[in-house]
Amino acid sequence: MLHFDGYSLGNVLSPSGTLVLTRRGRIEADIDVGTAIICGTVTGNITASERVVLESDARVKGQIFTRALSMRLGAILDGDCVLVGAESDAYLPYDNTIEFQAEDPAVAEDLSLLQADEPDEELEEFLLSA
Repeated sequence: MLHFDGYSLGNVLSPSGTLVLTRRGRIEADIDVGTAIICGTVTGNITASERVVLESDARVKGQIFTRALSMRLGAILDGDCVLVGAESDAYLPYDNTIEFQAEDPAVAEDLSLLQADEPDEELEEFLLSA
């Protein structure tokens, strides 16, 4: 386990290890670890064979390659996250389905009437104008 509270321009490599980057820590390089717990700033790609946790003060500019990603409210990721399978490095397909349950039966009924597959014309116009 590496508990890092400084500044580094060099790559961090520990494929089975854990990196804990504190709030004051800053890394400007690529990271390749088993688990990355980020509270500080990273400019570079993060590869974690197990998981990446972005705490509320985390600022990441780069790509994340991992099996699991958790982000706390306030964390900023300026880049992409690619979910990698456990057995191989094959990329998992992205599924943008969001599921949730409404406790209020009236809300649940209203939501069931929404057509998820039909595009929203207002949204399309907004996106085209942006």
